[in-house]
Amino acid sequence: VDEMARVSHYRAFVDRFPALGLAYRNFRYAVFDLRERRRGTAYGFSLIGEPFIASGKHEPEAVRAFLESDFDMLIDVGANVGFYTCLAATKGKSVIAVEPLPRNVRYLQQNVINNRLANVEVHAVAVADKPGIMKLYGRYQGASLIPHWGKQPTFDFCKVEVTTLDCLLGARVERKKQFLKIDVEGAEHLVLAGAEHLLSRRPVVMMEVAEQDPNQPTGLNPHFNEVMQVMSNHGYFRRQLDPVNWLFTP
Repeated sequence: VDEMARVSHYRAFVDRFPALGLAYRNFRYAVFDLRERRRGTAYGFSLIGEPFIASGKHEPEAVRAFLESDFDMLIDVGANVGFYTCLAATKGKSVIAVEPLPRNVRYLQQNVINNRLANVEVHAVAVADKPGIMKLYGRYQGASLIPHWGKQPTFDFCKVEVTTLDCLLGARVERKKQFLKIDVEGAEHLVLAGAEHLLSRRPVVMMEVAEQDPNQPTGLNPHFNEVMQVMSNHGYFRRQLDPVNWLFTP
């Protein structure tokens, strides 16, 4: 932690120079990426990734709501390193995990392998309102399709394949009781715009979205009311679990 703090001391300087900034970020990305190790969780599976995710202290109200929900299939959009994916799969649920950031995909796949989970599909794509190619800005927990999200410099990006949930899922979920988890760092409105058919199936939805959000370029989410209206139009009741997570039930 101390070493990371010392390296981060120079961030303000190198971010003024995109070439140096990108080289620095790639170096830090590689160095600290190599240090990740398996950590046990309170839920019976191990996890490679940021320690706080495996600690059991991450999103306690959201985890509780997730565990209390009745579903057969988890659609994990913004799966990150796979906490919710592993949590569902270890309880016998089938999982479709969607994650675009290459580092997270690598950890997600390794977590599936380490825990011997046979009921998980991993899709290394982003989800939005239409198929294509988009820029994914930033790294680790804060990678986003939204420019300047979390004050991430726009020179630090990778190009990722993008699809919609309706294209990705097709008719495969017709006979399943679904739970849709959305954690996409500001792109929630895009995900919902490409999920009309899925929402018509009325899955339970848990979504990270906030009206006032310091990660937003302006501090306010310009699509918050739009997201809430979409969910209301589909006949959902909403319950706020914590400052950023909402549970929507039909």
